[in-house]
Amino acid sequence: MRTNKIVKKLALLNFVALGLFFSVNSYANSWDDYEGTTCAHKRDAIQSKIDHARGGIYQKEGLERALENLNNYCTDNDLESKYRKKVEEKTEKVSKQMQELREAQLKGDTKKIAKKEAKLLKDKNELTEAKNRLEQFYRDRSH
Repeated sequence: MRTNKIVKKLALLNFVALGLFFSVNSYANSWDDYEGTTCAHKRDAIQSKIDHARGGIYQKEGLERALENLNNYCTDNDLESKYRKKVEEKTEKVSKQMQELREAQLKGDTKKIAKKEAKLLKDKNELTEAKNRLEQFYRDRSH
């Protein structure tokens, strides 16, 4: 009986510790997830969240870690490359989907055509988003 209580307490402690680990890491995971397209805009967004952190000490520590990582590793040149690469990847994806749609149309498979059209539309929207992000980056950087 006593062993059972100890096991339950250890399990509870592990669960709490694991929860704290994930809550801290979720905030510090990536500075890239923060608003803005340039390093300066991301820095401002994180600092604002730190200033208004209401999620407790773990949220604030995670945000501070994200800010530190941003300060150490973020460069606008790297962000520009990332945004350009995303546009290139999405452009290739759209081209591939267009080719697959043409092939489905040649076969006359209506189910496949509908599927490919939906996928093409989704990929085109993602391409538009990637292009908009890159354009926003250039506008933000020029200010």
